[in-house]
Amino acid sequence: MRLIRSVFVLRRKDRLQAKLAIHEERMLRRALPFMVGPVYTAFAFVDALLIGFQYLAFFLVLRFATVFFAQTLYLLLRGRVRNITRYFCIFFPYMLVVQGIMLFGNLQSSGYLAGLTLILFTGISLSTIQPKWSLIVYPISLLPTTLFFIFSIAQDPIPNVLGLLMTIGTIALAILNNARTRDDMITRLRATLALDQDVKNREKEIREKAAELVKRKRFESQFYPQVVARVLGNISNYDKLNTENICTIVIDIKDSSSKSDSLNPMAYAEVIEEVFDIIAAGCLKWNITVDKFTGDGAQAFAGSPEKRPDDLKRSVEACGEIVRMLQARQDYLSLRWQGRVELRFGICEGTALVGFLGKGAMRSFTAIGNNVSLTHRICAESKPGSIFIHCSSSQEEQFSGGTFIKKKSTLKNLKGFEGRTFNVLELTPRFVQSELKDIGRCPECSTPLVLIEDTRGIPKVTCPACANQTDDKSKIATDRLN
Repeated sequence: MRLIRSVFVLRRKDRLQAKLAIHEERMLRRALPFMVGPVYTAFAFVDALLIGFQYLAFFLVLRFATVFFAQTLYLLLRGRVRNITRYFCIFFPYMLVVQGIMLFGNLQSSGYLAGLTLILFTGISLSTIQPKWSLIVYPISLLPTTLFFIFSIAQDPIPNVLGLLMTIGTIALAILNNARTRDDMITRLRATLALDQDVKNREKEIREKAAELVKRKRFESQFYPQVVARVLGNISNYDKLNTENICTIVIDIKDSSSKSDSLNPMAYAEVIEEVFDIIAAGCLKWNITVDKFTGDGAQAFAGSPEKRPDDLKRSVEACGEIVRMLQARQDYLSLRWQGRVELRFGICEGTALVGFLGKGAMRSFTAIGNNVSLTHRICAESKPGSIFIHCSSSQEEQFSGGTFIKKKSTLKNLKGFEGRTFNVLELTPRFVQSELKDIGRCPECSTPLVLIEDTRGIPKVTCPACANQTDDKSKIATDRLN
C-alpha cells in the first residue's frame, strides 16, 4: 500500500512539474520576444537620450539583435541541454547588453541601474527557476556590474559602495522574489491540477451513475423491484450462461398475425401495447422475470435470479393474474380488436441456460435451451384463456381447488419433438365478477396497478414496477383506450 501511495504521489509530482515546464516554455517562447522584446528594443531611445543620439541606430540594432539572438539560442538548445541552461542563455544576453550600455555611458550612478533591476524582475515574473539555481544564475547575470563597482571603490568609494550594495540587494531580492513567485505559480498549478482531477472524477462518477441507472431501468423492466439491487450487486454471477432449473412461461396473443393485416395500425398497436403492459404487471407482481416480448407474445421465467420453492405456483398465479387483468379491460380492448382479445399460455418446468446473453453492450438476461423451445410448442397447442403446464405429477397436486378448472391432456408430435408424448395439465382460471375491475395505472411510471396484500393480509393498490402504493383514487391514472 505504501508503494502504491508513493507511486501515486510521484506521478502527481511529475504532472505538476510537467505543467510548470509547459507554462514556463509558453511564457519564454511567446511573452518574452513579443511582449518584452519590443519594449526592450524601444529603450534604445532612452539610451540615445542619455548618451547621445548619434548612437541611436547602434543601440536599436544592438537591442533588436539581442532579442533575436537570445530567442534563437533558446529554441536551438531545446532538447539538447537542461532547461536551466536554456533559461540562462535567453536571460543573460538581455542583462549583459543593458549592463554594457550602462557602463559604456557611465550611467551606473543614475536611475539606469533601477532599469536594470526592472528587467531582472520582469524576467522573473515571466519564468522562474528552482531556488538552488537562482543562487547561481542571478549573481552571474549581474556579475559585470558587481565587478565594476568592486574595482571602482578605490577611485570613488561612496557612490561605488552604494552601487555595490544596491547590486547585491537586487540579487538578494531577485532570489527571494523568484522563490515566492515560483511558490505562487506552483500553488496555482496545483489548484488547477486538483480542479482538473476533480472534474475528471466527477465525470467518471456521472458516467458510472448513468450506466448504473441505465442498467437499473433495464432490469426494472425484467425483475421485481426488490430483486434489482440483488442482481446489480452480484452481476458478475450472471456474466455467463448457467444451467438452472426454472419454470418457463410463454404467452401468445391469439390471431395477432391476421389482426395486424385487418386492423387499423394505430388500433392494433394500442391493443398490443396494453396487453404487453398487462403481461409485465402480472409477471412483476408474482416476481417472475420478464425475458422478452416478441411481436405477438412474451417469454418469462421463474427460478432465476431468485430461486424459490413455489416457482411453479407463482408462474401459474402470474398467468391467472394476466387473464384477470385482461378480462377487466376486455370491454374497451375488444372495441379496438374487433373481437375478444385472448391469450394462450404454456408453462414448462425443467433445466435451461440462464444468464446474460451476448458479450457486447447490448446484452439481455434470458433463458435458452431445449426446455424453452418445448414451452413454445406447448403454448402453440394450448386453448385460448387456458394454461397448459408440463411438470412432474407431484407438482400437479398443488393446483386442486376452486381457483382453476383442472383438466389433463396429452400432446403428441410437437414440432421439433416428433415421436414424443407429453402429459400436460390444463388449467382455466375462474373469477367472480367483483374481481374483474380495472384499477388504473401508476401515476409515477404508468404501469397497470395490481392488488398486493401487505404484511397484515390487507390488499393494497400497488404498482408492481416501482412498488408505489396509493389509496387515493384521484392520483390513479385511469386513461384508457377510447
